[in-house]
Amino acid sequence: MYPRSESLKNHCLTTIRNDDGTWGGFERVRVAVDILVNQFGGDDFVLKQLLQSARTGRWRSGEIMAICAGWPDYADIDAWYAEIMRPDRGTLPPSEYFSIFYARIPSNKFISALGKHIRRVQNNRMLKSTLSGPVLNRAKRDGALRDALIDGITNEKNPDLKATLPRILAECGDLREELISSVRAELNSQLDRKCSPEIGFDLIYGIREVWLYRYWM
Repeated sequence: MYPRSESLKNHCLTTIRNDDGTWGGFERVRVAVDILVNQFGGDDFVLKQLLQSARTGRWRSGEIMAICAGWPDYADIDAWYAEIMRPDRGTLPPSEYFSIFYARIPSNKFISALGKHIRRVQNNRMLKSTLSGPVLNRAKRDGALRDALIDGITNEKNPDLKATLPRILAECGDLREELISSVRAELNSQLDRKCSPEIGFDLIYGIREVWLYRYWM
């Protein structure tokens, strides 16, 4: 299949609509969503194809994942976000919840919410995948959020966020001087500790010592 070809698009859409509820099925959907967004994100015609399920009222998780990642300005995401923030909301699959949540959570609430969600997913490989994608998608397209992450890194005390926030920025290619200075300062702090270095969960790569993670970033 060729990039941006009709056959590639149709294969992605078919995979997204045929999640069998297994771990393998989710991984296939996740990869198809990534390819569809990378190759066709922002394309109005592809969005219309994704919205076909809305006519029957039967949304598939992959369709919601794709729309939130590839068409983040789609107006109905605001209504979806309002719905999941209601205290009496029904249960949603984590892939749908995280996709909607991180498409719309205000930048000033992003870090605290991410810290809570990392604790929830760190012992479950599948849940980790449902969280990392929406987080990276938001960070890559939102410069104001990356500014907030830079500001939050310096005084962050949570080892999970110490490990995760710089990695997110690195994945976005946003290696500004403030980040490099923070990484160096944290590395020196961890090496100077009289006890073992802190252990944090890096959402992108898994558990490792914070100081070692930052050294290899």
